[in-house]
Amino acid sequence: MGGFFMDKKLTSLIISAHADDHILCAGTIIKLHEEKSLNPYEIVLTDFCQGQDFRSDVFTSNQKIKKLRSKELSAASEFLGIKKTYFLNQPDFGLQP
Repeated sequence: MGGFFMDKKLTSLIISAHADDHILCAGTIIKLHEEKSLNPYEIVLTDFCQGQDFRSDVFTSNQKIKKLRSKELSAASEFLGIKKTYFLNQPDFGLQP
């Protein structure tokens, strides 16, 4: 006798403040995607333009950081099987309750 989720695809929504925050649940996403055909979606709240490229000793502009983080997020999301990522583009480190 099958359980409730036996023949159903699960859909999840990951909400993260920054582009790299979904790493906290990456293992769960991968496991559920493999075992339950998970359909994960993601919302990233900030524009992730603050920060630094730690691979370089040279200061990197906010626009270059934003472009770099966007590229990294796209690669990570594809690897995790995230169906679509939505961006709210709020100022990085500027979220208010």
